[in-house]
Amino acid sequence: MFQRFQHATRSLQALILGQCCAACQLPYAGSPVCLACTNKVLLSISRCPRCATPQGKNSLCGACISKPPAFDASICVGAFAEPLSLLIAQFKFEERLVLADWLAGLLSERIKGTTFDLIVPVPLFEARLLERGFNQAWEITKRLNTPTQKGHALVRLRDTPSQRSVSAAQRFTNVRNAFAADASVKGQRVLLIDDVVTTTATVQAASTALKVAGASHVTVGCIARVSD
Repeated sequence: MFQRFQHATRSLQALILGQCCAACQLPYAGSPVCLACTNKVLLSISRCPRCATPQGKNSLCGACISKPPAFDASICVGAFAEPLSLLIAQFKFEERLVLADWLAGLLSERIKGTTFDLIVPVPLFEARLLERGFNQAWEITKRLNTPTQKGHALVRLRDTPSQRSVSAAQRFTNVRNAFAADASVKGQRVLLIDDVVTTTATVQAASTALKVAGASHVTVGCIARVSD
């Protein structure tokens, strides 16, 4: 109900004021998000090149040195904080697919100069996909401005409780062995797309499946990285 009220309010604002920024709601034409809010999203900070956790310098964090994750690198657009967290919620839960173009455009800029053979999204289980109506990771993947092949080489083998509904420790158990990849990833440099990375549990499980199937290198590409 509240989401429908928000949608109606935005529609009324757009009708009265013209196009509005999806983040700050101020009148703005030409893009879903104004320049001021875009600049907040793109604020540059030092991150671990492997897991993208924020730190004082662009070098491997202690966790990645002591216990390297299944993936080899990470690229993210920004921190999971406003306005980016608000925009992701609108895209993901209010079906504002116009934001998928904007989010994919930002990620396309981040991955420029990096070579991949295949781009795959983190998949949803069939029942969850039917319930939501779309896979947010695939909506971003197919809009990425790159000639690299995009595909569904990764599948979700079973439904799992929402990661938001379980503790950080339980998230790794929740998605263990939940994915499988096909032979098309063998020897390939894969870019794995997800919208938000929190504990890395989901992308760890997906990356493990890609590596088991023979992927030579896995980079996680996400819109937002949650800080501890």
